[in-house]
Amino acid sequence: MKILRAVLIDDHPLIVDAYRQGIAKIAENRGIPFDIVEINSLKEAERFFREESEILKSTDLVFLDISLPIDENKKFLSGEDIGIRLRKDFPETRIIISTSFSDNFRIYNILRSVDPDGFLLKRNLTPYELLTAIDNILNNPPYYSKSILQLFRKQINSDQILDDLDRRLLYELSIGTKMKDIPGLLPLSMAGVERRKRNLRLIFDIHTDRDAALIKVAREKGFI
Repeated sequence: MKILRAVLIDDHPLIVDAYRQGIAKIAENRGIPFDIVEINSLKEAERFFREESEILKSTDLVFLDISLPIDENKKFLSGEDIGIRLRKDFPETRIIISTSFSDNFRIYNILRSVDPDGFLLKRNLTPYELLTAIDNILNNPPYYSKSILQLFRKQINSDQILDDLDRRLLYELSIGTKMKDIPGLLPLSMAGVERRKRNLRLIFDIHTDRDAALIKVAREKGFI
């Protein structure tokens, strides 16, 4: 018999419980059993990818938060990195991003980098919308909540997308890594680091060369 299998990657107990209830309800409506795996940090996610990839091959849904406790090994810096990895390694698995971020630029970056099958804003999520989202994503994806669609209406320059190196550079700056050490941690020359910093200041509309200002805006927008 077909099993509805879901992986919940989130560190908020109330949200995880809501996902569990929604999945159980959908499985009950379909008359099928269900299996749920819960992951609460980036470190757990990295271990799961390494040791339990067979489970992911048969997973129907992954609920994915963007902001999660950091993996000290820095393999994943956010849920966005997990989503990119899932999309690459398990393209048939349907990804539902649920986030508390409401910055349209951040949302657009996630949409471009992960291409999720579902996109929900936590602060406006209701039990009815959750059930509607799960049902639609299983049958006829994608499903984006009304709140997410409203954010999409704001104009975004498609050239202003932060890639993995941009996000990792911001992370290193945010934890106080010295500039002279960054080329040893990322595949960038010192000139490349400076070019990316200049571009990030343009994207974020920052008119100072102080790293503190760049970090502040990046954190406000949910990139670090």
